[in-house]
Amino acid sequence: MRPLFPLVLALLLPAVAWAAPPALSGAWVSVGDDGCTPEAALSLSLQGEVLSARITDILEPGRDRGAVCAACDGAEQGQPLIGLTIASGLSWDGARFAGGTVLDPVSGRRYSAQAALVEAGVLEVRGYWGHPLLGRSVTWLREPVRAARCVATP
Repeated sequence: MRPLFPLVLALLLPAVAWAAPPALSGAWVSVGDDGCTPEAALSLSLQGEVLSARITDILEPGRDRGAVCAACDGAEQGQPLIGLTIASGLSWDGARFAGGTVLDPVSGRRYSAQAALVEAGVLEVRGYWGHPLLGRSVTWLREPVRAARCVATP
């Protein structure tokens, strides 16, 4: 039995390393459906294995940087969009972040959410009601990735 221990340990270590959440803390950009047009600068924070995101700047052309969340309820109602937490409680499950919520600051609605790193520097965030099939995905890019992909887009 003793000779099997190193073998079992060697087989389990990669699984433990794989299960750790990716390092997502830092500056990201929410982009439009075209995958390049910047909408908002975001700051992602990973506390243990729980992800959250807040708006740090409004980048969408024509949007007022001083806008507030007029359609929001509760504590978010009337709060400036800059500084507003739009994603919270997303817990790492070994393959993606799930179980949290995402706030649409335009409609003021809060949706169940999940997020997955689809490639280096590209996070797909899905907000939904009831079941993930009944939702919409948005893309968040790390700024260097957006700059490299979208050379012609400011």
